[in-house]
Amino acid sequence: MAIKKSEFRSRLDNLQSIISRACLYHAAWESLWPVDKEIRVLINFRDFFDPVRGSLFEGILYHVSRALSIEQLDHSLPNLLDTATEDQNTLMPHSDSNDIQSMYAQIEQDTYTLESLNTMRRQHLVHLEALPSEDNSIRKNDVDNLVSGVKMTFSKLFYAHHWSSPRWSPRPLRTTRLTLALVDFLWAELEKRNPS
Repeated sequence: MAIKKSEFRSRLDNLQSIISRACLYHAAWESLWPVDKEIRVLINFRDFFDPVRGSLFEGILYHVSRALSIEQLDHSLPNLLDTATEDQNTLMPHSDSNDIQSMYAQIEQDTYTLESLNTMRRQHLVHLEALPSEDNSIRKNDVDNLVSGVKMTFSKLFYAHHWSSPRWSPRPLRTTRLTLALVDFLWAELEKRNPS
């Protein structure tokens, strides 16, 4: 059943909100990735940062799962792309078959990465003391590529529909700056107490 352009746009807006939340959690999670001084801060404040990092990781996976859902009623990337492909002249007038194939390929790749990360997450649930944030098998690049892939595919779909790029919230940038400022503050406090 064909839907109106306005309804499709509303569904795109809903999906963008979901992806924006994944981007927000990713910005904070990425800022807490253990490199340089972050390692010392994360170790010294482990009882706080381990659950925070684990929760951020779970939040990323949750929102990306929603964005990649194939449940029929969900306003997800695969479902909206399927809907738009059925009525390409109306819903994706600014696209061609290469654009559509590229979007489907990226969705397939992101779905595979998501399944791998969810498998790792489930393995951690068996060991209550282990958090996903502590696992060296979780490659930061996988998470980074997953979030950027979903965002890129959405942007392509939005452009194909609307002939303009979506406006993304600046909140992830502010979150990154604030998180890094917090780590810097805690680092300075540790240096005052125990210079390295």
